[in-house]
Amino acid sequence: SATCEGILEKVQRKEFREDLYFRLSGFHFHLKSLSERPDDVDLLVKFFQKKSSRRFVIKTEAIEAMKTYTWPGNVRELSKVCERFSQSLSGIVDLNLVKKTIIPQGQTNIPKLEGWEDYVQNHGLRSYITNLEKRAVEESMKRNKGKITACIKELKISSSAFYRILQDHQLTF
Repeated sequence: SATCEGILEKVQRKEFREDLYFRLSGFHFHLKSLSERPDDVDLLVKFFQKKSSRRFVIKTEAIEAMKTYTWPGNVRELSKVCERFSQSLSGIVDLNLVKKTIIPQGQTNIPKLEGWEDYVQNHGLRSYITNLEKRAVEESMKRNKGKITACIKELKISSSAFYRILQDHQLTF
């Protein structure tokens, strides 16, 4: 059995039967939410790919975008998303399909602030900042339809910093 609630507290408040608790209780372990374990997304997608009756290929850019999604439905939501991917006519999952399938209107694929500590611990602060600035520039370029001056103003950075980011990440627009 699984619960998101503090079941022991419910037993103490007599809101849950103590005998039933001991009958059901076994091993206790806490799993972080999927949004706190972005590296698990890739492994889980591979698992769901193997389990699927229809094969699909998922591009690296799509996986990277999925790692930044908050996954409010956790692994169950990811499973359903992979089912939808398997129904794709082309059998190829790219960034556009990911955006249409999981990312709600208005939400970008810029890394969220929740869970940043785990990301930094696993990949380092430099990697986090580098990834964040790359994504910020990519999103700004999309919003501003490639107009560099508008991007520089929106991001509030110097033109030399902007061009350095473009060069470092080999971004072209």
